[in-house]
Amino acid sequence: MTYPDNTPGFTGLMNGHVLSDKEMDFTALKLSVPYSQTSTFNIKLSASYAADGATVEDNFEVTVPVATYQADQAVAQVTGSLGSIAAGDSGWFEVDFTGLAPTVEGFELVVSDPAGLTVYYPAAKSSTSLFFNDVLEDNETDFAAFLVDTTGVAPGTYVLGLGISYTMGGSAEALSSTVTVDVTG
Repeated sequence: MTYPDNTPGFTGLMNGHVLSDKEMDFTALKLSVPYSQTSTFNIKLSASYAADGATVEDNFEVTVPVATYQADQAVAQVTGSLGSIAAGDSGWFEVDFTGLAPTVEGFELVVSDPAGLTVYYPAAKSSTSLFFNDVLEDNETDFAAFLVDTTGVAPGTYVLGLGISYTMGGSAEALSSTVTVDVTG
């Protein structure tokens, strides 16, 4: 469980720190539920507040509903075309991905078929990962980057094969995709 960035170690009410009689407000926290958790569970929350000059502490037990993630796709590739690059040049390109599953980890991308182009990865590695980290959460979009060198290739549209791997709930997953790049004369 984590708390909002603006209140590390605790969470407060949305509309300030005052709650008037008959007023309703809410608070936020983030729960990370492991894939192995397949049924509801309870968490204990403690709330402290001042009322009539005295500090009051209440404890609550909250039931968290759990729905098993079920979908055909955990990651969506957003970028279909890298755009263009002049023949004989090299440049960094980004491919955007959006998480569809609650969490995928260890995200790694390899250009599996460079279609005659030379591809390099950051830090001279044999693959690339996402920019912020190798984790992609539900509705989060991040990008993986690689350098394309077009030295010695003819102008045209090239289709690069992409190999994407990650883990989800401890299981290794992989998918294949493509992206195009236009080499101009």
